[in-house]
Amino acid sequence: MNEISKSNIVKYVTKSCIPYPINTAIFSPKKTDILRESLNIPSDNTIFLFVSQTVVHYRKGFDLLIAALQQIQSNAITLLTVGYAVEENLLACGLNIINMGVIGDEELLSNYYSLADAFIIPSREDNLPNVMLESLACGTPVLCFNTGGMATVIKDLHTGLKASEINANSLQEVIQQFIKEKHQFSSESIRNFAIDNYSNQHVAQQYREVYKALLIE
Repeated sequence: MNEISKSNIVKYVTKSCIPYPINTAIFSPKKTDILRESLNIPSDNTIFLFVSQTVVHYRKGFDLLIAALQQIQSNAITLLTVGYAVEENLLACGLNIINMGVIGDEELLSNYYSLADAFIIPSREDNLPNVMLESLACGTPVLCFNTGGMATVIKDLHTGLKASEINANSLQEVIQQFIKEKHQFSSESIRNFAIDNYSNQHVAQQYREVYKALLIE
């Protein structure tokens, strides 16, 4: 919308930027002690989650995430991945990776958002990813690059952290910063942010206001 506003053709046209909604009843914080135990994840490990229909999709930046984690070289990190992936390729990374495969059940997916300490979106480019909003609704902070829809939604030390440059080194720094400061994040505050901005009710109200304004005009 900001780019459109610069256009001489439509700069005088009334514009509204309304996000799409998410189901904050399904995507909500869950108790995950049993799930963590079933996956044999040590209690002192920091858990990161990555979700993509195809894990190795170039635009989604999984290669940058792997490179960043390899630079950190910590056994106290577990990476959960959701999406199609070749197990041999994941094993070759030399990291603690647990691939859950493709998940179509939203209730089940919300369990993994809740289990993670942080959700990582290393996309080279993206719009307003559903997975980002779903993670926030589950009270889980997001680590990402300062690009696309993530740039406007993720607020440092509130809803997550943003890497300044789109490369593995910058992502590595953000991951290490999060591990040191993860206790500063409030799951309740993050979920409230998602409800206040992306719930069905909030988005519907924005549409009502647009239609009302048009009727008055």
